[in-house]
Amino acid sequence: MARDDWYRRTTWSDRDREEFNARLKRSRGDFHKAQYLRIQAFHLSQVGLHTAAIELVDRLLAEFPVDFEMASAHQQKTESLAKFGRTAEAIDEYRASLESERKYPGFRTSAWLGFAWLVADERLTDLYDEVLGVLDEFYRQHSPLTFPVDAYRFWAVKSVIADFKDERAAAEEFARSALAERQESIPDTDIMPRWG
Repeated sequence: MARDDWYRRTTWSDRDREEFNARLKRSRGDFHKAQYLRIQAFHLSQVGLHTAAIELVDRLLAEFPVDFEMASAHQQKTESLAKFGRTAEAIDEYRASLESERKYPGFRTSAWLGFAWLVADERLTDLYDEVLGVLDEFYRQHSPLTFPVDAYRFWAVKSVIADFKDERAAAEEFARSALAERQESIPDTDIMPRWG
Protein backbone atom coordinates (compact mmCIF):
# COMPACT_ATOMS: atom_id res chain seq x y z
CA MET A 1 0.00 0.00 0.00
CA ALA A 2 1.38 3.39 -0.97
CA ARG A 3 2.00 5.85 1.80
CA ASP A 4 -1.28 7.76 1.33
CA ASP A 5 -3.48 4.90 0.11
CA TRP A 6 -4.60 4.13 3.63
CA TYR A 7 -7.08 7.02 3.53
CA ARG A 8 -8.08 6.57 -0.12
CA ARG A 9 -9.59 3.09 0.07
CA THR A 10 -12.41 2.08 -2.24
CA THR A 11 -13.40 -0.91 -0.11
CA TRP A 12 -14.58 -0.87 3.49
CA SER A 13 -14.30 -4.33 4.98
CA ASP A 14 -13.80 -4.89 8.69
CA ARG A 15 -10.07 -5.15 8.01
CA ASP A 16 -10.07 -1.91 5.98
CA ARG A 17 -11.86 -0.14 8.83
CA GLU A 18 -9.45 -1.50 11.46
CA GLU A 19 -6.37 -0.54 9.45
CA PHE A 20 -7.76 2.90 8.74
CA ASN A 21 -8.60 3.51 12.41
CA ALA A 22 -5.14 2.32 13.52
CA ARG A 23 -3.44 4.74 11.11
CA LEU A 24 -5.82 7.54 12.01
CA LYS A 25 -5.05 7.08 15.71
CA ARG A 26 -1.34 7.55 15.00
CA SER A 27 -1.93 10.68 12.90
CA ARG A 28 -0.88 14.02 14.27
CA GLY A 29 -3.41 16.64 15.21
CA ASP A 30 -7.10 17.17 14.66
CA PHE A 31 -6.50 18.99 11.36
CA HIS A 32 -4.91 15.94 9.73
CA LYS A 33 -7.38 13.50 11.27
CA ALA A 34 -10.31 15.55 9.97
CA GLN A 35 -8.74 15.71 6.53
CA TYR A 36 -8.10 11.96 6.41
CA LEU A 37 -11.67 11.21 7.47
CA ARG A 38 -13.13 13.51 4.81
CA ILE A 39 -10.89 12.19 2.04
CA GLN A 40 -11.64 8.58 2.93
CA ALA A 41 -15.36 9.36 3.05
CA PHE A 42 -15.10 10.93 -0.40
CA HIS A 43 -13.45 7.85 -1.89
CA LEU A 44 -16.07 5.57 -0.37
CA SER A 45 -18.91 7.72 -1.67
CA GLN A 46 -17.39 7.61 -5.16
CA VAL A 47 -17.83 3.83 -5.23
CA GLY A 48 -21.33 3.94 -3.72
CA LEU A 49 -20.47 3.12 -0.11
CA HIS A 50 -22.60 5.99 1.17
CA THR A 51 -23.42 4.58 4.59
CA ALA A 52 -19.72 4.28 5.43
CA ALA A 53 -19.07 7.73 3.95
CA ILE A 54 -21.77 9.29 6.13
CA GLU A 55 -20.39 7.54 9.22
CA LEU A 56 -16.90 8.91 8.56
CA VAL A 57 -18.15 12.45 7.99
CA ASP A 58 -20.26 12.23 11.16
CA ARG A 59 -17.15 11.15 13.03
CA LEU A 60 -15.22 14.11 11.63
CA LEU A 61 -17.99 16.50 12.69
CA ALA A 62 -18.22 15.02 16.20
CA GLU A 63 -14.57 14.35 17.03
CA PHE A 64 -12.48 16.70 14.88
CA PRO A 65 -14.55 19.80 14.00
CA VAL A 66 -11.71 21.71 12.37
CA ASP A 67 -12.81 25.02 10.82
CA PHE A 68 -11.01 24.27 7.56
CA GLU A 69 -12.96 21.05 6.96
CA MET A 70 -16.45 21.94 8.17
CA ALA A 71 -17.99 23.43 5.00
CA SER A 72 -16.59 20.64 2.83
CA ALA A 73 -17.61 17.92 5.28
CA HIS A 74 -21.21 19.11 5.45
CA GLN A 75 -21.39 19.44 1.67
CA GLN A 76 -19.89 16.01 1.17
CA LYS A 77 -22.45 14.48 3.52
CA THR A 78 -25.30 16.01 1.49
CA GLU A 79 -24.25 14.08 -1.58
CA SER A 80 -24.48 10.73 0.19
CA LEU A 81 -27.74 11.64 1.91
CA ALA A 82 -29.26 12.65 -1.41
CA LYS A 83 -28.33 9.26 -2.90
CA PHE A 84 -30.54 7.68 -0.22
CA GLY A 85 -33.38 10.12 -0.94
CA ARG A 86 -32.93 11.74 2.46
CA THR A 87 -33.65 15.19 1.03
CA ALA A 88 -34.65 16.98 4.24
CA GLU A 89 -31.41 15.90 5.93
CA ALA A 90 -29.43 16.88 2.83
CA ILE A 91 -31.02 20.36 2.93
CA ASP A 92 -30.01 20.71 6.59
CA GLU A 93 -26.43 19.71 5.75
CA TYR A 94 -26.31 22.20 2.88
CA ARG A 95 -27.47 24.90 5.27
CA ALA A 96 -24.74 23.89 7.74
CA SER A 97 -22.15 24.06 4.98
CA LEU A 98 -23.34 27.52 3.94
CA GLU A 99 -23.29 28.70 7.55
CA SER A 100 -19.73 27.45 7.92
CA GLU A 101 -18.73 29.38 4.80
CA ARG A 102 -20.35 32.51 6.19
CA LYS A 103 -18.43 32.08 9.43
CA TYR A 104 -15.14 31.25 7.67
CA PRO A 105 -15.35 32.87 4.21
CA GLY A 106 -11.85 31.72 3.29
CA PHE A 107 -13.09 28.12 3.04
CA ARG A 108 -15.30 27.97 -0.04
CA THR A 109 -17.28 25.12 -1.53
CA SER A 110 -19.93 24.77 -4.21
CA ALA A 111 -22.58 23.97 -1.60
CA TRP A 112 -24.54 27.07 -2.60
CA LEU A 113 -25.05 25.66 -6.10
CA GLY A 114 -25.69 22.14 -4.84
CA PHE A 115 -28.35 23.45 -2.47
CA ALA A 116 -30.05 25.43 -5.24
CA TRP A 117 -29.90 22.49 -7.65
CA LEU A 118 -31.37 20.02 -5.14
CA VAL A 119 -34.22 22.35 -4.26
CA ALA A 120 -35.04 22.97 -7.95
CA ASP A 121 -34.63 19.30 -8.88
CA GLU A 122 -36.95 18.20 -6.08
CA ARG A 123 -39.33 21.08 -6.85
CA LEU A 124 -39.31 22.28 -3.25
CA THR A 125 -41.14 25.46 -4.17
CA ASP A 126 -41.48 26.60 -0.56
CA LEU A 127 -37.66 27.00 -0.53
CA TYR A 128 -37.36 28.98 -3.78
CA ASP A 129 -37.08 32.37 -2.05
CA GLU A 130 -34.37 31.01 0.23
CA VAL A 131 -32.54 29.66 -2.82
CA LEU A 132 -32.69 33.03 -4.57
CA GLY A 133 -31.18 34.67 -1.49
CA VAL A 134 -28.39 32.07 -1.37
CA LEU A 135 -27.69 32.43 -5.10
CA ASP A 136 -27.49 36.22 -4.83
CA GLU A 137 -25.28 36.07 -1.73
CA PHE A 138 -22.81 33.49 -2.95
CA TYR A 139 -22.71 34.49 -6.62
CA ARG A 140 -21.10 37.77 -5.56
CA GLN A 141 -18.39 35.81 -3.72
CA HIS A 142 -17.80 33.23 -6.45
CA SER A 143 -18.21 35.39 -9.56
CA PRO A 144 -17.07 34.93 -12.19
CA LEU A 145 -17.93 31.23 -12.16
CA THR A 146 -14.90 29.24 -13.25
CA PHE A 147 -16.62 26.25 -14.80
CA PRO A 148 -19.37 26.33 -17.44
CA VAL A 149 -21.24 23.56 -15.62
CA ASP A 150 -21.51 25.81 -12.54
CA ALA A 151 -22.78 28.71 -14.65
CA TYR A 152 -25.26 26.34 -16.31
CA ARG A 153 -26.61 25.24 -12.94
CA PHE A 154 -26.81 28.82 -11.68
CA TRP A 155 -28.80 30.11 -14.67
CA ALA A 156 -30.95 26.96 -14.96
CA VAL A 157 -32.11 27.24 -11.35
CA LYS A 158 -32.80 30.96 -11.77
CA SER A 159 -34.86 30.13 -14.87
CA VAL A 160 -36.92 27.45 -13.11
CA ILE A 161 -37.70 29.75 -10.21
CA ALA A 162 -38.56 32.71 -12.46
CA ASP A 163 -40.87 30.43 -14.46
CA PHE A 164 -42.56 29.25 -11.26
CA LYS A 165 -43.11 32.89 -10.28
CA ASP A 166 -44.63 33.61 -13.73
CA GLU A 167 -41.75 35.94 -14.61
CA ARG A 168 -41.65 34.72 -18.23
CA ALA A 169 -39.20 37.24 -19.69
CA ALA A 170 -36.67 36.64 -16.92
CA ALA A 171 -37.16 32.87 -17.16
CA GLU A 172 -36.44 32.94 -20.89
CA GLU A 173 -33.36 35.14 -20.45
CA PHE A 174 -31.98 32.88 -17.70
CA ALA A 175 -32.74 29.79 -19.82
CA ARG A 176 -30.80 31.26 -22.77
CA SER A 177 -27.84 31.93 -20.45
CA ALA A 178 -28.04 28.36 -19.12
CA LEU A 179 -28.14 26.88 -22.61
CA ALA A 180 -25.17 28.98 -23.71
CA GLU A 181 -23.18 27.67 -20.74
CA ARG A 182 -24.43 24.12 -21.36
CA GLN A 183 -22.88 24.18 -24.81
CA GLU A 184 -19.54 25.05 -23.20
CA SER A 185 -19.81 22.08 -20.85
CA ILE A 186 -18.78 18.54 -21.59
CA PRO A 187 -21.95 16.48 -22.11
CA ASP A 188 -22.77 14.93 -18.78
CA THR A 189 -26.06 13.36 -17.80
CA ASP A 190 -25.47 14.31 -14.15
CA ILE A 191 -26.01 17.96 -14.91
CA MET A 192 -29.30 17.49 -16.72
CA PRO A 193 -32.16 18.08 -14.32
CA ARG A 194 -35.32 16.02 -14.19
CA TRP A 195 -37.17 19.27 -14.84
CA GLY A 196 -35.24 20.28 -17.97
